[in-house]
Parts: sequence; structure tokens; C-alpha cells
Amino acid sequence: MTWIKRVGLSLASALAANGLVSFGVVSRLIHPPASPQDKLHLTLVIAAWQLIVVLPGWLLFVPVALCFNRLNGWRLWVQASIGTLLGPAIVAGFILFDHYPDSTRTMHFDSGTSRVLLEATAISLLSTLLYLNLIQQPRDILKNL
Repeated sequence: MTWIKRVGLSLASALAANGLVSFGVVSRLIHPPASPQDKLHLTLVIAAWQLIVVLPGWLLFVPVALCFNRLNGWRLWVQASIGTLLGPAIVAGFILFDHYPDSTRTMHFDSGTSRVLLEATAISLLSTLLYLNLIQQPRDILKNL
């Protein structure tokens, strides 16, 4: 597969995972009486905020995606682990950077911080699974079974 297809598939899987997690967050937050337009609007707003983490994570993953032409054995596990851990690492870095200037505050993870870390983990895991499934050729998938 060419490098441009791998980059495109990685971006498409990151954006798709972002949309799925945003929709999941909205469906969890909004109660049934809300109109479909309100749900769509809130999904787009949450997806836009999550892009702050998704796009830098995708840019950091592109060299990893381009390093390996084949996904078998250890290469698969390297890409899976880096792709899954990248989003939570970026969010944890944002949290640490936010707490760094004020050394008088104690560092703790409240429910909002935990929710953001959970969303970042879900986006990273979903986008990695989508990418690894899309990048595999159908014949390779059947051969590995």
C-alpha cells in the first residue's frame, strides 16, 4: 500500500473515532426529550473540542504509520500500542502542563479530568483498531486466521 493511502487511512480512522466517541458522549449526556438538531449541534461542538487532541495525536502517529509497510508479528503490536497510548499521553501532558505553573495546587484527578482521559483513550483505541483493520489486505486477514 502506498504511503499516501496509509496517511489517508490513518486520518480517516482518527476522524471516524472522534465522531463515534463524540456521539457516544452526547447520547450519554442528553436525555431523550432533546431534539435531533440539538444532539447534532452538541456532537459537532464536542467533536471540534476533541480535535485539539486528535490532530496532534494523528500528526505524531503518521511517522509510525509510515515506518512499517507490513503489519505482522511485532510490527502490529508496536503500532497498536503506540496508537492506543498516544492520545492519553497527550491529554496527560496537557493536564501536567496546566498544573505546572502553580506549584501550590495539589495534583489530583477529578471526575472531569478522568472523563477527558477516558475519552482520549477511547478515541485512541478506536482509531487504532480502525486503522489496523483498514490497512490489512483482505487476503492477509484470512491468512492470519
